[in-house]
Amino acid sequence: MIIITRVMLSAIDNWQTLKGELFMRALILFIGWCILFVLSWPLAVLAMMLFPIVWLLSIPFRLLGITVEAVFALFRALLFLPARLLGMRS
Repeated sequence: MIIITRVMLSAIDNWQTLKGELFMRALILFIGWCILFVLSWPLAVLAMMLFPIVWLLSIPFRLLGITVEAVFALFRALLFLPARLLGMRS
């Protein structure tokens, strides 16, 4: 029971940290857009209209990155398999 509680508390702490980082990233993006709007409103409006298009174009690259990361994780697992079978733990 204690181990489960510690795992749950760790997950909650990780979620709070992630939530705070996402909030700060969104806040910085919004403040940057407001500064751009004050300096050059046509450019800010153009950026707002192009953002969804750029986001859609970046989806295949994100999927490619996830795939490459999974392949490297598989290679790492295969590379360390003999050590794990011999009893080495990291």
